[in-house]
Amino acid sequence: TADLQTRQGAGGGPAMLADIRAEAISAGGAAIDSVTADLVLDPSVDGAPLLDGEVLAAGIASGEEAKISQVTARLGGTIERPTAQLAAEAQTPVEVSLNTRIAADLTDAETTGIRFDQLSLKTPQGEIVSGSPFTVALRGDLIAVRGLDLSAGFGGSVTGDAVYGPSHILANLKIADLALGPLAALGGVEGVQGRANADIRLDTKEPKDTGRLDLQLSDLRMPAEVGDFTFQVKAEGRWAEGEIGLRTTIAGPFERPLVAEASGVLPPTGDRAIPIPPADGAVKGRLDWQGDLKQLVALAPESDNLAAGPARFDVRLDGTWGEPRLQGEVTVSDARYENLLTGTILQDVNMSVRFNDAGTGDFQLNARDQANGRVRGSGEVVLVGEDRSAKVDVRLEDLLAVRRDEAELQVSGTTTVTWDGQAVDVVGRHTLDHVEIRLVAPDLPPDVVAIQLERDKQAEAEVEESGPPLPINLDILIESPGQFFVRGRGLESEWRGQARIGGTADNPEVSSDFNAIRGSLSLLGKDFELTEGSIGLTGDMTPEFRIVLERQTADLTGQIIVTGRPSQPEIEFASTPELPQGEVLPRLLFGKARQSLSPVEAINLAQGIRTLTNGKRGTTDRIRDAVGLDVLRLESSDDPESAGAISAGSYVREGVYVGAKQSVDSEGGSVVVEIDVLPNVKVETEIDRDGSTNTGIKWEKRY
Repeated sequence: TADLQTRQGAGGGPAMLADIRAEAISAGGAAIDSVTADLVLDPSVDGAPLLDGEVLAAGIASGEEAKISQVTARLGGTIERPTAQLAAEAQTPVEVSLNTRIAADLTDAETTGIRFDQLSLKTPQGEIVSGSPFTVALRGDLIAVRGLDLSAGFGGSVTGDAVYGPSHILANLKIADLALGPLAALGGVEGVQGRANADIRLDTKEPKDTGRLDLQLSDLRMPAEVGDFTFQVKAEGRWAEGEIGLRTTIAGPFERPLVAEASGVLPPTGDRAIPIPPADGAVKGRLDWQGDLKQLVALAPESDNLAAGPARFDVRLDGTWGEPRLQGEVTVSDARYENLLTGTILQDVNMSVRFNDAGTGDFQLNARDQANGRVRGSGEVVLVGEDRSAKVDVRLEDLLAVRRDEAELQVSGTTTVTWDGQAVDVVGRHTLDHVEIRLVAPDLPPDVVAIQLERDKQAEAEVEESGPPLPINLDILIESPGQFFVRGRGLESEWRGQARIGGTADNPEVSSDFNAIRGSLSLLGKDFELTEGSIGLTGDMTPEFRIVLERQTADLTGQIIVTGRPSQPEIEFASTPELPQGEVLPRLLFGKARQSLSPVEAINLAQGIRTLTNGKRGTTDRIRDAVGLDVLRLESSDDPESAGAISAGSYVREGVYVGAKQSVDSEGGSVVVEIDVLPNVKVETEIDRDGSTNTGIKWEKRY
């Protein structure tokens, strides 16, 4: 809404008053909850009309990355030379408050001049202020900043001038003793230490001495969880007489410092601020380093990957800008790799890339896991030039690829990665050799809260916004013929199926079909049969399942329904005829209503429900793992006088199961052999102690 009125102005003539109110404004991905403006425009005096008033904007948001709670502007001056006292408060991505006083010059139709008389930015780490006024001029595509003089309360300053335009860059900047820790904390990274000093001078219209860079990062330390290391970084750059060069040295706990050098022909041009390197211009460079990967990883952005072990980089670059070539080699020997999310651990990692005279790199990889599974890789890569390409084959042999409290996964197969310089294609064909999904929560004390591991949503949003550097196309098939076990909370079950992953890395398309082969739940000596089972995969490859376990008595058919994810399963009870959920288990296990249970039966029922809901591994689970069996369970008997039997066994090869049953309260026992002859058909043979044999063919209906 807008309310316009007039009144007598300072010069005796009419002045215009505007009262403006707006709500729920959105444009260009930004949203504003409300805007109010009370303005006075007085043209009655000599010269340009006077401006007076106040503007208030509240609830300014841009996606989920930025949120400004309030901005106020107190306006003054004239319509040609307005002034403003600005104040702003922001909550995300960090809490900051800004106060500044500006004066604009709009008298030139082609140039806008803004003078910052005062600037103060308050952050949790300290205040950043301007020591003196500075100006910003805008003229078409040209931006000029002059008289910049910023100092930080946590230490350091930035001073200088800069001009940027389509055909010219002019900069003369100095960074003095600037503390890096508080700046990193403003970006969301805690624990960084160090100071920066730099001199930057650039004039793209000066051919003889175009630019210089001198940068030093002193006593640089990464967060403590990365490692207790100190680095010294020095970068020197020169651009003069049509040639440009940069040398960077990183000294730290290495056998020798990391040195990276690059130089080449790059004459400045009068019509471009950043010239295009000539295709026939000579280029050369080198990367030289030797030390432990652990220290090198400390310099990389925070990730879920850890690596340690001897490594050596001895790579050289020569040729021309149009046809560059890499020479030398990169080697990693007897290293160790760990992924914190999947629990993957690789030992004895030996990897190398050796470049021949034509610039083609021969890639080789060999590593093993803690269970002697193997990773082997080979291929060729061309990393620079117009013929950039790569083809690498990676073979997995019984690799323990996932090792977490709730799951273990052993896999074999081959993945082929090809790159044509434009896109990456990933084709994988894998077989799950052995899978254990445990419906088990972490064994934590009662006062410890289990925190679900989540990724940095702000970082993910930034990746989504910027998009991947190049498309990665996926064509991955994962098959499991059997030995895919879902266990825990009294459940014993085996599954088979497959999953296919298509689409792209930033937008995968996942389809899966895993179904139960066999299964049962033992609860307080009573067996529930697995009558329905299916497992799917979400887009982030997290299993989601539905399991229905059923037990029949003379007058009741009851079900335990387990759904959700392994780390957070949901359990429901159902029955025919229908009973309240709290009555289903007492009727199935004891044949009586809950209120009729004896004290001992009530305690047993509570323990049984605790087994289903608390996720702790039982004694049977621990014994089965200790002796290396695939199946170990206590089976109830149809004979009410019998205490049941113990069933134990293992897969001696794919599709062949050999086990034994032993009665708990008698000498009766048998040997069981099951052979899968077709996907849904198996031959079962049971040999009793007296030599009698029962053989049958079993057809399974897969749900």
